Amino acid sequence: MSIAALTVWLMTAGGGLYLLTIWLIEFDHEFQSAAATRLPVPVISAHAVLAMSGLAVWAAYLITDKPGLAWTAALMLAFVAALGIILAAR
Repeated sequence: MSIAALTVWLMTAGGGLYLLTIWLIEFDHEFQSAAATRLPVPVISAHAVLAMSGLAVWAAYLITDKPGLAWTAALMLAFVAALGIILAAR
């Protein structure tokens, strides 16, 4: 089951990296500062960094089999999901 979770997490990370690539290609700094409803760069960056860090923590859990790492990864995942919902709502 933990390998299945890793596989789903990797697929989600791939989709997120694809969306980040699209956002970076279409990013216009002048328009970004003028529009209040645009996605803020720090939130997008935090979302991406925390998601990849959570993935690394989950992989470390799979290697070491320490339950504390699994809980840490789950908490990181919850925080990343909350940031993702905020981004989607904006």
